[in-house]
Amino acid sequence: MSYLFTGGQVVELAMQIERNGAAFYEAARMKAGSDAAKKLFDYLIGEEQKHLRTFREMLKDLELVRPREQYEGEWGAYLGAAAAEHVFTDDALARSAIDGIRDERQAIQFAIGFEKDSILLFYELSNLVEGRNKAVVEKLVNEEREHLRKLSELKKSVA
Repeated sequence: MSYLFTGGQVVELAMQIERNGAAFYEAARMKAGSDAAKKLFDYLIGEEQKHLRTFREMLKDLELVRPREQYEGEWGAYLGAAAAEHVFTDDALARSAIDGIRDERQAIQFAIGFEKDSILLFYELSNLVEGRNKAVVEKLVNEEREHLRKLSELKKSVA
């Protein structure tokens, strides 16, 4: 199966992840029992909204580059597989995940997985763009890493 993505499609995918991530963090905030968790989820909601604006701005002048491939369509197949495995690329899966949150600890654990998946997907996106957009996506990857670090610290404090 061949996957062909335009720059706009890749960024639209990233925007969908950010929208669903913000919805998840809003639901997680409602399950949070501690003030520290509520504060972190509020911060993450704002971060997802900020990233959404960043991706929207990127759409104005985005062009993908083709990385070297060992076979035709390799990067598209890989990106397609990575996107398919990210729970927040699908509205129904995202709603199911949000509805399944039972408590603060589960919300934190799910958020950690979400951030890891986002790091992987956005890192791969950084390999497909050049110039100013590459720097922007690399910055987003670093922000996602910081989110992961903060969530890991919060997880330790509620254990």
